[in-house]
Amino acid sequence: MSEVKTRKVHTREFKAKVGLEALRGLMSEVKTRKVHTPEFKAKVGLEALRGLKTINEIGQEHGVHPVQVGQWKKAIQEQAKTLFEGKRGPKPVAAHREPELLYSEIGKLKVELDWLKKKSGISLS
Repeated sequence: MSEVKTRKVHTREFKAKVGLEALRGLMSEVKTRKVHTPEFKAKVGLEALRGLKTINEIGQEHGVHPVQVGQWKKAIQEQAKTLFEGKRGPKPVAAHREPELLYSEIGKLKVELDWLKKKSGISLS
């Protein structure tokens, strides 16, 4: 004989009731996300950069997951070079943006010239 599997079939009302009870249970256990200040992130990240303790130790000490500590450390390392950019002179204009800026300036000047011609009644054709 072959084995027949059976399954329970629940009514919609039962499913709705069970679903609401489950949601109520989940609602009481919902955790809010921690929001850390930039100062805290910098403090923890710099501590990880110093290398006196392991990332796991730092995470336990501050109540932060070690992966998060590593991400903050990496962000500090990547952004450290930007601290000293632009200290001398104006920032160079990107080569691909220069023609775009020039064409927009030409367009503005043409509109202004046309408006002045119209207002003064001069025809310089």
